[in-house]
Amino acid sequence: MKMKKCYNFVLTFFCVGTLALTPFFATSQSLSGFENLVLPADSFWNGSDLSGGFQNGTGFFVNHFTDWGGGYTSWDGFAYSNMNDSITSGYMNQYSTIAGSGYNGSQNFAVGYCYPTTKIRILQASHPKVLHGVYVTNNTYSAISMRDGDAYSKKFGGSTGNDPDWFKLNIWGYANGQATDTVNFYLADYRFANNDSDYIVKNWSFVDLSSIGNADSLEFSLASSDNDSVWGMRTPSYFCLDNLLIDFLPENETGNDSIFLNHCGDFAFNLDTFFVDLDTPDSMLTYEIIYNSNQPFINAYINENILNVFVGCLTKNVNWIFNDTIVIRAHSAYGFTDIEYHFSADIVGNVSLNKLNKINFFPNPVVEYLQIITDKNIETLIYDISGKKVWSGIINHSEKIDVSYLIPGMYFISCQGIVSKFIKM
Repeated sequence: MKMKKCYNFVLTFFCVGTLALTPFFATSQSLSGFENLVLPADSFWNGSDLSGGFQNGTGFFVNHFTDWGGGYTSWDGFAYSNMNDSITSGYMNQYSTIAGSGYNGSQNFAVGYCYPTTKIRILQASHPKVLHGVYVTNNTYSAISMRDGDAYSKKFGGSTGNDPDWFKLNIWGYANGQATDTVNFYLADYRFANNDSDYIVKNWSFVDLSSIGNADSLEFSLASSDNDSVWGMRTPSYFCLDNLLIDFLPENETGNDSIFLNHCGDFAFNLDTFFVDLDTPDSMLTYEIIYNSNQPFINAYINENILNVFVGCLTKNVNWIFNDTIVIRAHSAYGFTDIEYHFSADIVGNVSLNKLNKINFFPNPVVEYLQIITDKNIETLIYDISGKKVWSGIINHSEKIDVSYLIPGMYFISCQGIVSKFIKM
């Protein structure tokens, strides 16, 4: 007989990493850790309230409960529990974890019963995200059944210990009904040539889900080497889950279609006003420039959360017309988003032909090459912090200077009496 079953700027957004804001999200990622679910000591919730599941973090954990009458009930999908009996065998201990607690000593965890699958629907599913990972371990009923065997299931390894048995958790990601990727994790594996390497997972183990991508649901199933033609899989179809980590990615907040620059000189843009992240505050986002289509003429760099753009119009009373695309990468906890900013300008240069009012150079800080832009042949000098001249030469319009040999630190660059500083990394 089989074991008893429990049915138990143009601003163009694109995400390459691979939000209706709600208050239950963590500060730097969305965590389903179950600690906010209230349970009496040594108890469980299995869907008997007929709610169809429960919400935790950014997931809705699907549950199916049936009351057959006469005191007979069944469930499948997800339950949650704080039962930690890692010793008692059998079906009556189906809500315990072999690890003896939730992940990292926490109280609560989820129990999955696959009949044939269990499912998590991801909330805020339309927003870009990275499914970072989840911690899993064996249910006590399943672990002891595999270790010792029982009336329904074989002892893994058989009487000699040489049988190549295994118990595997399969996790599918789905987006709009289409599978994205599958991740597999062995909850037990006896296929090794050396029996000393055989194992049944007894601790919480991290499963990387990042390859699944921007999914809107996760589906879980279990498979085993212990099967027969009548009952199918004979290993108890349970596992335990805790700390599902999902990181929502930065998104375009402004909706601006373009950025028009109407004068020469410096512009500063607070990137925190251009990006919004569902579960990461602005103070934890970091930014970098990964592309600048017109770099020799438009100097752009980021200082903390400020995008600095310098338009160096070096010709007097001549129209300065340009288009420039700058791509900013915004990093959250486990992923990033790239956003294109399209700058345009049609301005009249107003800088004197006889003297500069600013030295136009980039990048700053610099590692290997410092690009300097001028409108004519200009003598340029570089000094170290002590005032010692370390480089001099004539710059004609635009030239790269090799500074890779310089010792890291602060330096000064001088052109026509104008002095600016830069950092050598």
